[in-house]
Amino acid sequence: MSQKAYIALGLIVTLLLFLYQVLKKDPLEKFLDRAIQAVQAKDTDAFMALISDEYIDRSGLTKPNIAEMLRRLCTQFSDIKIITQHVETTINSNTIGTLSLEFKVVATFVPDQHVQQGIDLSAYHNQRYFLVGGPTTFGTMQLALRQEGTSWKLTSVDHIDIGQPIPHFAGPDQSNE
Repeated sequence: MSQKAYIALGLIVTLLLFLYQVLKKDPLEKFLDRAIQAVQAKDTDAFMALISDEYIDRSGLTKPNIAEMLRRLCTQFSDIKIITQHVETTINSNTIGTLSLEFKVVATFVPDQHVQQGIDLSAYHNQRYFLVGGPTTFGTMQLALRQEGTSWKLTSVDHIDIGQPIPHFAGPDQSNE
């Protein structure tokens, strides 16, 4: 076999392994990927499509509350980055699932003069902050999900710990993990 044939064979095997990993990925991990992509892209419609109309969490927040919180996040911050680790999923009875993870959120503050009337926040403009976690710490979260039709939807945040008071300044060396 020629060297070109070995290279072609290697590329085909690599592509097949990649496709296998993508196709066999846990549906709750796919849900998490879509949620992270939506928040980082500030695509509120895509994120809200992942939330069940019956969403209610332990503190009484509902889907409209989540939409407003996300709108405020997207207004006040740019360049949002979500970093995860230790993602664990459990699916019970094929329609109910839990997703637990450690995560941090880093974003750049963009003061909105209409929201903060009378307060000069210009000194904080374009500063990076850890909204969850810190340089060496992560927040934790446990989500309850349910399969609705062909997609998984968030029904409740059962636990969240942001790791420290927010915001926490992220110097230029710490925000690009």
